[in-house]
Amino acid sequence: MFDSEPYLDGCYQKLFGASAGEAMRAQLHGEIRRYALSVPLLPSLGAPGLQRFLIKHEELLPSVRRMLREHGIVQFGSFLFEPPAVSKPLLMLHMQIPVMLDAAEALPQLLQTDRIGQEWEQLVASVHDAPGSRGRAWYENMVQECGSKAEPRGVMGGIMGEAALAEYMKAKSNGSAATIHLAGATPGNNNAHCLGTYTKSGKMNAGRHVFQQRSGSNSLWFAESGVEDKWGNRLPGSWYVGPSAMIGNRQGFFKVTQNTDVPEEISATWQVYYDGALHDAPKVRVLTPTQHARELQASLSGAARQVAMTGRMPHGLDCFSAFGFSKLTQALSSSGPVAQMVNDRFTYLSDDGAISLWYVGAPPTWLIGSTADIGGRAGFMIVEDSALVPERITATWMVFDNGTWGAVPGFKIAAQEDEMAT
Repeated sequence: MFDSEPYLDGCYQKLFGASAGEAMRAQLHGEIRRYALSVPLLPSLGAPGLQRFLIKHEELLPSVRRMLREHGIVQFGSFLFEPPAVSKPLLMLHMQIPVMLDAAEALPQLLQTDRIGQEWEQLVASVHDAPGSRGRAWYENMVQECGSKAEPRGVMGGIMGEAALAEYMKAKSNGSAATIHLAGATPGNNNAHCLGTYTKSGKMNAGRHVFQQRSGSNSLWFAESGVEDKWGNRLPGSWYVGPSAMIGNRQGFFKVTQNTDVPEEISATWQVYYDGALHDAPKVRVLTPTQHARELQASLSGAARQVAMTGRMPHGLDCFSAFGFSKLTQALSSSGPVAQMVNDRFTYLSDDGAISLWYVGAPPTWLIGSTADIGGRAGFMIVEDSALVPERITATWMVFDNGTWGAVPGFKIAAQEDEMAT
């Protein structure tokens, strides 16, 4: 029996402690009912088409079954009836559903929360004989077992009530991290000001928490698509990042289409809006604090301890002639021989300690300026770039000269080792 596998017990033990298991599962889900779902398949598939469907169906079903079990739908199985045993091919699904869930809506809604679930749902929809179902969606032919009554599986549902129990399960199993990091890089650094640390707020939209940018005016939220396909199925919603005044809208600077309960579970590719269109941003990801710290440590481990400023400044001056120095060295923490970090990036000092290079977020910017201004946005050179180390900056630097800001396309920062090698 699938609902007795160690995997599911582990899910409950993870949520409620090592002593949780069968008893806790029974208490949480209350009563269950048995259901069957008949899905007429297209006669035009023929034996080869049915075989291809069956191979893919059996490949995806274990993952779908695991996902449904985590939400309380157990004993999920299937039978495929083929001619000549029947006049038309038929897929028969059976399952047990907690009474706290709406049997007519639970299956399609849960399938849309998971990538494999969506793939399996699309597979079944592609072979479903819609005319044979009189235009109904394939999952709408669900019936309860004849003569069956709800099987008592605990008392918690009766004590709390279905609505309260649903909220309890949501808080327990779908609780999101208090802090997340929207990390990575955008194409051409467009709208990179949306990157950074976000904190979960008390606001909710479409059943998900809204996250507020810690050092900026943006928010991250989920919105339903509001669109149905030709079979009446609600299309997946999307997560958006944009100005906090736009919370709830279906537009923003960033967008990713995926039905997840929490942003840290997003696996689809983000898109960034610029030049009048959405563009894929495969390097953008949502990370938990632990993931962020691990990746940050790995990325910074190879950073050069000393960097060199190269290229020509305005008026044709080289860096040494313009600044009186051309090299910067990682600053050390006052607590010992450890590199000093500000906003998750190393800071760098000139030989006399008067000038520094540092990083700020929202928008992500590297600055060169007075050491007294470290951590702020005052400097005489700036570049909007989210690079983890200065030698990886690709955007164009700007310099403040004679009262105005101007681009310095020839100015670069390189690892000192690379500079020496050239």
